[in-house]
Amino acid sequence: MRHSTIFCCLFVIAAAQTASLARVGLELSANSKKPETGFSKTLDFVNQGGLSGYYSDYRAALTPNRFNPQLRIFAEGRGGLKLGAALGLGYISPLVYDEQETGPTAGYLAKKYSLNSFYVPADIYIKYRPRGERLSLSLGGGADYMMGRIKAELQSNSQTASGVMACSALMPHASAGAELFVFKNVSLAAEFKYIFNGLLDNFSGELSDPSGFLGGSGRYSLQMKPMTGGAETLYLLKDGGAPAALSRPFSADYTGLWGQVALRVYF
Repeated sequence: MRHSTIFCCLFVIAAAQTASLARVGLELSANSKKPETGFSKTLDFVNQGGLSGYYSDYRAALTPNRFNPQLRIFAEGRGGLKLGAALGLGYISPLVYDEQETGPTAGYLAKKYSLNSFYVPADIYIKYRPRGERLSLSLGGGADYMMGRIKAELQSNSQTASGVMACSALMPHASAGAELFVFKNVSLAAEFKYIFNGLLDNFSGELSDPSGFLGGSGRYSLQMKPMTGGAETLYLLKDGGAPAALSRPFSADYTGLWGQVALRVYF
């Protein structure tokens, strides 16, 4: 909390300084970054035949996200070397894990978990653009406030349960970029940032389970448990319940290098 407060103060100071003597603008960008999750481990478990002893037929699929838009407003000082500040909103499209299992004794069971994320990126940066040049370079840092949401939909024969598990955290990052002006007030940019400590691992929320086939309605958390062969599978743990042996919280990791292309318009 202390680090986030310091960063917010620095961001407000930088934005105030640049706004009084700066050009302001709007940036639209896109990337294809997706978080690393336990969904892939669960899929490996299914593909390895981990369920074959219980169900006569099963299938599982992992649908990756492909397009993540981001919108930012920014303000920059004038001159060859300038200070800038930017604030925006980004969206990471859903990463969906879908599993269906059937069998003469098991009946029918379907599990679907959809992870999507919203984030608020805030940056302070220094930009260098010599007078008359079309190319500029920038270096800076900031933080992303990441909000992850997992929609859980489960069905066992005619019984259903559903709910939303959520988790959020402030994730610091370092950034760098290059910008090419194609018109006086329009540019194309390539931007990179590296997110540190980008782990969300406390997904929990209210689950509606009127028929009680999972344990009844209430607050649940999403967990991973080990299976034969070293793989893991997902399960929901009701608050107050005993976790499975060697289980751990489900996690989504946003740590790493992000690259994106952007269109910037100055006003």
